[in-house]
Amino acid sequence: MNVGLRLNKGRLLSVQQGDEVLAMGYFFIQNNRITYLKGASTVQGRDIGAMYFLMDSVINEFSSTNRVLDFGGSKVSSVAAFYKKLGGLDKTYLSFSKNDLPYLIKKAKGIRDRFKK
Repeated sequence: MNVGLRLNKGRLLSVQQGDEVLAMGYFFIQNNRITYLKGASTVQGRDIGAMYFLMDSVINEFSSTNRVLDFGGSKVSSVAAFYKKLGGLDKTYLSFSKNDLPYLIKKAKGIRDRFKK
């Protein structure tokens, strides 16, 4: 986040009431994409919709550009519902992993993983 701010590609925005911060959000802006990386809200901020206001401000600021606002998604149902209220769409993200460990270590890891559940 610090590098993004230093390179003028990151923005840390806040919603305040007087001196009190009610919500904050960090956005990384590059090419045609605005990526929402992290945000937080106080209890009072949640009660009055400060994060909605913050997101709405970003959407309004960049609405006349050809940029995509990427919320990053969430498996937390309340967070996913929040993004949908802002017009977010569900997208499927694929991942690939490969285990190149030697056979015995791979076997031991498999046994360990079964006990972790």
